[in-house]
This record gives sequence, structure tokens and C-alpha cells, in this order.
Amino acid sequence: MASGELLSGISQSDIGMFQKEFEQLLRVGSEMARYYAIAHHDLDGYIARFEKIVKKFNQKYAGIKLKLVKKLEVLEMRILLNEESLQGVYKNAASRIIGMQSAGAKKFNAASVTNGEKFSKEIESAKDALHFTYFFPEIGAYTLFLTKDPHEKMIELHWDKKESHYELSPDFRICAYYALSGEVDRSIKIYGELAVFGFINLLSETESRHWFEKFNPRMLE
Repeated sequence: MASGELLSGISQSDIGMFQKEFEQLLRVGSEMARYYAIAHHDLDGYIARFEKIVKKFNQKYAGIKLKLVKKLEVLEMRILLNEESLQGVYKNAASRIIGMQSAGAKKFNAASVTNGEKFSKEIESAKDALHFTYFFPEIGAYTLFLTKDPHEKMIELHWDKKESHYELSPDFRICAYYALSGEVDRSIKIYGELAVFGFINLLSETESRHWFEKFNPRMLE
């Protein structure tokens, strides 16, 4: 697996551990959100159990925080990085991923990396958000969107639920970097609880098969 230069100083076993647990959380969270919009009252018990596992995940990985947000018809999973500034995420993580093409404080593609002065001004001027565009031969163009959360005093990574689990994506690399660069309590086991979570029982046979085919966790090589 090409973990990328950002993760080069982190052990493959730790990356594999995080990927298994992170993927499984996203898998369960995505399917739960889909059904919450249809019959959210039927999921109250599952949500309570899931929130306990999310809390354990946050206790295990000090550098990243997952937050389950319940709204009237929507269930959302937020990803918060233990970083105080947008510029900090750029310097410590985003800039260390080869393939960056452009950045913008207010929109995507505002300044190309080939225009060093303009690119630097976009990064330095960002107060509330930063937009990045990457290009990878393996997956093509890829966007990364970050915002500052003044309440949490952290940086939110706005993830694409279909792609963030993919180990080549900037989303996954940055999440893994923050999760594994901080304190990690390896005594906390999460994957087993998620693997037997039981949410799959709510799906039809066809949907269950589709779920497993689409979201079956992959160990890193």
C-alpha cells in the first residue's frame, strides 16, 4: 500500500489498526444515516450504542475527534482534527501529500501551486476555510475541504462518505496522521464491537450483500 510521505514515519501495523476501525465506523455511520432519514425513531437504541463506541474511539485516538450530530431528519458524522489553525493543518499535513495542485481561502482552484506568491497568500489569508485540490494517477482529481470550528477550537475535515475510507485519499491520510501522531490507547478495542454491531440485521438480504461488497474493510498490505 502506498501510504504516502505524510504517513511514512508511522508503523504499518498502526495504520492498519486505525484503518480497520475508522472504515468500520464510517460504514456503520453511513448506513445508519441513510436509515435515520426514513425511520429515525426505530434507530434510537442503535444510535445510543453507536455513540458509546464513537466515544471510545475518541478516547483511543487523542489527535482526532468524531462527533455524531442528530438533527430532525439528518444524522451526521463530523470529523475534527486536533489543530488550532487552518494553516497548521496545511503545514503539518496537507502540504506533505504529494499531488497538491491548488488552494483557495474562499473557493477551489483560486491559486495554483505553480504561482508561489499567490498560492502562499491564499493559505495565509484563510480565516474560516481552506479548499485544496490534488491529483493522483491512481484516483484522479481529489478535493479537500477544511473549516475552522471556533466552538470546538479544532479544524473540521468535511469528508466524502464514499471516498474518505480509501487509503490513498487526502482525507484518510490526514485523519490517520492526526489520529496516530497523538496519544493512542491501544488497550481500547473498537473493531470487535463494530463488527458485531448488529445494524446489518435491519437490511434486506439484497441490501446486506451490497453493504458487505461495498464496505468490507480492507487490511493494509
